[in-house]
Amino acid sequence: MEDATGFLVNRILRPYLGEALLLFEEGAPVQATDAEMRAFGMPMGPFELLDRIGLDVAQHVSGVLLAAFGNRFPAPSALEKLTAEGRTGVKSGRGFYRYGRAAKKRGEDRSARTIAEVRGRARDAQLPGRPAGRLTPAQERHVLPMINEAATALGEGIVRAPVDVDLGMVMGTGFPPFRGGLLRFADSVGAANLVERLGILGERYGPRFAPCGLLKDLAR
Repeated sequence: MEDATGFLVNRILRPYLGEALLLFEEGAPVQATDAEMRAFGMPMGPFELLDRIGLDVAQHVSGVLLAAFGNRFPAPSALEKLTAEGRTGVKSGRGFYRYGRAAKKRGEDRSARTIAEVRGRARDAQLPGRPAGRLTPAQERHVLPMINEAATALGEGIVRAPVDVDLGMVMGTGFPPFRGGLLRFADSVGAANLVERLGILGERYGPRFAPCGLLKDLAR
């Protein structure tokens, strides 16, 4: 494995958390997004994870990765606005959720949405064609960018083999073991389907979804 900015787990996790923040700014409910990703098999949703990481810590890491990788990792404004109000997650008792004693979650902090200056209703989530791996639209927006970034890191030689990615994601993020790991799941979907779905997402949401060279090579 090579030493590099974000190394592996942080680099792959950033698109996942960043997409959740962009969905939030589009008006998607926090609890619904978290429920979607728990249904996929994640141990907690992205907003629950952000609150536990600390929104101030997540903001700092986001800035480091933005400087290193540019437009692949756009910086949503929600973290900056929330931390400016002292809402740093579990440690402050308020983040995307409110917390009582012993960091027990008490419910979504709806005032967070006002601070984030939501742009309005979430865009129509339904995408044309056959979903990747029977994922819901919200799950596609979270999981496919992680696969794309993992394939990018693999293509750059940051890791030697797909199993390194899979082990790092299962052990480091709680990626559902029953899916075999992130790239094992990608194999079950198929490179051609992934490239097609990333292209559709890119047309709707922007160039951050552009499939990497390794995925396109595999699809061919």
